[in-house]
Amino acid sequence: MLIHRCPWCGERLPFSSTSHNQYKNGSLRCPKCNNICVAYSKKSQGNGRNRTKISKIILILMLFLWIPFRAPFSIVKWWQNPFLCITVYLFFGITLLWIWYIPYDRDTAQKNQKEQIRPETYKAHVFISWESHKNEGFLCPKLQVPNGEIFPACFMDVNGQPISTALCVVLENIHWENPRRCTCTIQIVLDTVSSKNLFQKGNMFNLYHNYRLIAKGTLQ
Repeated sequence: MLIHRCPWCGERLPFSSTSHNQYKNGSLRCPKCNNICVAYSKKSQGNGRNRTKISKIILILMLFLWIPFRAPFSIVKWWQNPFLCITVYLFFGITLLWIWYIPYDRDTAQKNQKEQIRPETYKAHVFISWESHKNEGFLCPKLQVPNGEIFPACFMDVNGQPISTALCVVLENIHWENPRRCTCTIQIVLDTVSSKNLFQKGNMFNLYHNYRLIAKGTLQ
């Protein structure tokens, strides 16, 4: 399970719904910076909010699948149809994962209000190679890393010398060459951090998740 981070400050977002201080349409307030986050929904990357709504509809419809198994209907005996039960539970689990894997983006209304004081942001095109699962990387990054996900990154110059502390970056416009190699754009989450010196062609960076090295990248 990915640990989602705040698109405003980069801090971890707690998984608990009570800690989330949930709002309508899947939005939440970051307990660290107090800004509102919403499901990642850039049109070019798939609409996260629509995905959440569709998933909720699917979960509600699945409840009706149990009608034939329950009194007073009891048309079908569940122990006589184990394959059907396994299928329903599996579909239920996949649907929940589909919802939970949606990362968060800045609330559009709040973003527009702050855009006037936000410095000009800079995105960089990068190539990323993901670590293998035996080296504590993701089992299948192509399926586990959606557009809009945020990871801590440490940058290095062309000689491999560190030039930054850990900074959270958001990955967008991901194009996979194979299950463990991709190109994408990255952007530093914090508005107060300048990317001018970091986003130089040939510079390198490492991505981390839960204090583990999961990928290495190069700026193109």
